[in-house]
Amino acid sequence: MKRETAQKAAKWWADQLRGTARLDNGDHSQQGAMTAILASICQEAEKEHQTPEQIDAFEKELAQDIVGYNDEYFTISVDYHPDHILILAAEGAGITLGMTTLPWKTHMIFDKGTIKVACGYGTPYVELK
Repeated sequence: MKRETAQKAAKWWADQLRGTARLDNGDHSQQGAMTAILASICQEAEKEHQTPEQIDAFEKELAQDIVGYNDEYFTISVDYHPDHILILAAEGAGITLGMTTLPWKTHMIFDKGTIKVACGYGTPYVELK
């Protein structure tokens, strides 16, 4: 994997930590609204344990991990819990990823140097430029 591609992807995930991660599970009922409210409260509590320096370290760790992938096609994703590559990068940066730290139902696809992301339930893929 090219370093430039890896850095672009890592920055996207780190920016999710820097801002407010989208917690969209596709449930538009009253229960879904309550879930979103409670998840937002949890997200704020999780963010209190992250420093800007840790997020920068996460970005660097993740970029290094992605560069190590030789596959032309692979994915990084979060259903409700992040997958292993995100967890390893976070551990290396001293961050604990909780259930609401990163955007739910999010999938990033690497395909021959192209990166596409679908952030949230049922959202279309968008190419990262």
